[in-house]
Amino acid sequence: MVAEKLASELGRTDIPHRLRGFFYLLMLAPALLVQKVLNNDIWFLLASGRHVLAHGFPATEPLAMHEGLDFVMQQWLAAVIFQAAYVNWGEAGLFAVVSLMYGLIILTIFRLAMRVSGNQFFLSYLVTTASTLWAYLFITTRPYLFSSLVFVLEIYLVETALRSGKRSILTGLPLLSALLVNLHAAMWPMFLVLLLPYLAESLIQALGRRPGLNLVFGRALMLAFLASLASALANPYGWKAMTYLFRSYGHLEISKYISEMLPLNINEPSGKVYFAALALVILLHGLRGLKSVRLRYLFLLSGLFYLSVSSLRNNLLFSILGFFPLADTYAMVSWRWPLSGVTASANDKDRFRARVLSRGLLRGLIAALFVLLVVLSLHLLTRDEQAEVPGHTQLLEILNQVKTDSAVRPLILYTGYNDGGHAEFIGLKPYLDPRAEVFVLANNGQKDIMAEFVHLQTGKIHYRDFIDRYRFTDLVLGPKDVLRVYLPRDPGYELVLVSGDYLWYRQSGSR
Repeated sequence: MVAEKLASELGRTDIPHRLRGFFYLLMLAPALLVQKVLNNDIWFLLASGRHVLAHGFPATEPLAMHEGLDFVMQQWLAAVIFQAAYVNWGEAGLFAVVSLMYGLIILTIFRLAMRVSGNQFFLSYLVTTASTLWAYLFITTRPYLFSSLVFVLEIYLVETALRSGKRSILTGLPLLSALLVNLHAAMWPMFLVLLLPYLAESLIQALGRRPGLNLVFGRALMLAFLASLASALANPYGWKAMTYLFRSYGHLEISKYISEMLPLNINEPSGKVYFAALALVILLHGLRGLKSVRLRYLFLLSGLFYLSVSSLRNNLLFSILGFFPLADTYAMVSWRWPLSGVTASANDKDRFRARVLSRGLLRGLIAALFVLLVVLSLHLLTRDEQAEVPGHTQLLEILNQVKTDSAVRPLILYTGYNDGGHAEFIGLKPYLDPRAEVFVLANNGQKDIMAEFVHLQTGKIHYRDFIDRYRFTDLVLGPKDVLRVYLPRDPGYELVLVSGDYLWYRQSGSR
């Protein structure tokens, strides 16, 4: 294609080869400086991985106190990877997995930017750095490390097949689909969704007989789409894992109680930051003109923008896939080193009229981007690192005491939403843990336990009715649990131990 050839010629001398190693080190530095904080989900993930390695794939929920709940361990492969790393190398092994996956994500985004920009190194470096520094905010010990890498690899394969004309590359998509559904089934439908902008562009261009993505490629991509749908059945739970997302989200209790599921709020500091970043990406495309943005990228960015606004957690998707289109949009701009202004393509003016930006404007944008990257880097390196649930060491101390104390008596253990995974990690069976979707009726087929817990915390059910329903022998309360208000006045329970922000109540007279 003429555009790619012209972009490649412009990019040949943008960064001398002797300097590229330095830029690679800068680009990969965040992967070596990941947060040394264990995400709250890691505890139930480690317990899940341990269960799979010891007993295989469960059909009923094996970790909590409730019996007979229908169950899909939708993150089983990610859990096994984390457990294997933890057993062999402890917490250092977990952080090594995080660093490795983050490094692979960075490199794949860079290769994707190089692909769509015609191998313009400096432009790809800017795009990748902006993308991965935003992603840094989400990089932790969670399965979406793996799903994020799969998504970037997916788009890289599609772009490579499209631009090189080698449609056989699309045979890698079904393999990625099968891998994703085992690593993180709740995110698997997004694998198919990300192919829709390419299919839509193919259809529109075929109908309009426009140059570019042709009908032959569209047919090949559709076959890969269908093959990816079929290959996802290669998981222990079959269709149940593939449709897990549709039974797990959209529940009022989950959406309101879990902060990461809430929509962006521009009145909050985080909302201002995210909206500003989203607006910056749109502005940068707008400065070049919408006609310079490919149709598939308009579809992709529109979808990512909607997802990001609708839920805080979806900003990870925008961070890894929302920036690389800039590398294509600005591929016709000269990025020679040192920068000597902007030149437009002089060849084939009728087809490729690159918008000429003023030298001052371009330098101003680059300066602003570098300042933003430096500020973000300094913030990430100097901010206080705190666990999502503060004092997990204190919580584990209490739970170990509960386990020892209950060795000679029956134990029915209450923990709140955030704390149940810690109990499962040490071999106890709590009332609840952070796998919110496991405790909704649509998934477990028995009871809406998540709604019950939220109703307890919001005063919609009396605490005594709740306690009598399960006859808890022990209750471990986190810093925000509403039961902290009632149990000090309840003669049926006594305070046994305080550790940090955590309290342990036990039935009176229980030994």
